[in-house]
Amino acid sequence: METHSKDYIIDAFFSLLKEHDYYAIDVTKISKKAGVSRATFYRNFQSKEEIIKAYFERSELEFLAAHSPMNPYSDPKEFIYFCFEELAKERDNLLSLYHQGLIHDLSEALNAGIEKDFADHNRGDKAMAYLYAGAVYNLEVYYLSSGAKETPSELTEELLRFLRYDPNGPKKDSV
Repeated sequence: METHSKDYIIDAFFSLLKEHDYYAIDVTKISKKAGVSRATFYRNFQSKEEIIKAYFERSELEFLAAHSPMNPYSDPKEFIYFCFEELAKERDNLLSLYHQGLIHDLSEALNAGIEKDFADHNRGDKAMAYLYAGAVYNLEVYYLSSGAKETPSELTEELLRFLRYDPNGPKKDSV
């Protein structure tokens, strides 16, 4: 029941965030919307900030479960597309966070995902993983700030164009 309560609280918070200013949302509103008592709220969370972190942790677990068979370093284009595709599924919640000035938690979540992935698999170049995560974060912020119009494919192509990624490898005359 605790896991379900936690999910209900997270979902209720984001539902409220789409309708109200972050500072106008209190524990009573969240609890009522989630259909749980204030005591249940406090058993799961101490603050609204913890709800946002739990949301990203939940999203991270779903992301890692979905991509675990995929090695992000064997096909960076496929992996980057997958990142943007997963973020697109969270578009409305991410837009709510962006409009409320709370999107910085996404960067922390991406970095936490890298740490978890390397702890579990220890594959590839960790510095490159952070480079990709930073680029994905910044392009995601751009995407949200411009009204979230681009598709995951368009965002992937934009990022790869910026990184000058060549799927056929470096040219012989390149340094």
